[in-house]
Amino acid sequence: MRRFLVLAALFLTVLASSRRHRLLRKLLQKPVNYDDAPSNVETVWYTNMRLDHFTWGDTRTFDMRVMWNNTFYKPGGPIFFYTGNEGALESFVTATGIMFDLAPQFNASIIFAEHRFYGKTMPFGNDSYATLANVGYLTSEQALADYAELLTDLKRDNNTLGKTFPANTRVISFGGSYGGMLSAWFRQKYPHLVQG
Repeated sequence: MRRFLVLAALFLTVLASSRRHRLLRKLLQKPVNYDDAPSNVETVWYTNMRLDHFTWGDTRTFDMRVMWNNTFYKPGGPIFFYTGNEGALESFVTATGIMFDLAPQFNASIIFAEHRFYGKTMPFGNDSYATLANVGYLTSEQALADYAELLTDLKRDNNTLGKTFPANTRVISFGGSYGGMLSAWFRQKYPHLVQG
């Protein structure tokens, strides 16, 4: 393993020194700062997200962080929905330019939902990873149900976020890596909520 890491570091150093790889050299010299979301993105909290969507009678809830951009939205436009994945939401907001590039063309609202147990969306606060019982709620099924609940609520009057979309608003899901898998599974499991 150590040998592999040394070879990988050497390869990246040689690659970065090459004139043909200026972008890689630039990335290696200056770290990307993901501390803040872009200024045109609003951060809101979806309160009372169910901890367990599949056990009847379990009324425990937590707050889920959502980032939102309505700059390009016009009535009749879709929601571009990012299925949050394994990290803090800011890193995905700043690295997902395609949604911002396409939104003006489609009059779309852009919504990023943070995955439970990542970033600031910690169902049990500082104890979220303290026990196996707590971590047992960190599943893709629960995360997809979180996203379904959020989108369903956004199409209701007087919803938790105070922002309402018409019931027939189409939703296009986006994601990358694990989030890309979530996006595909979301479309498959909840076809009545996600059209693309």
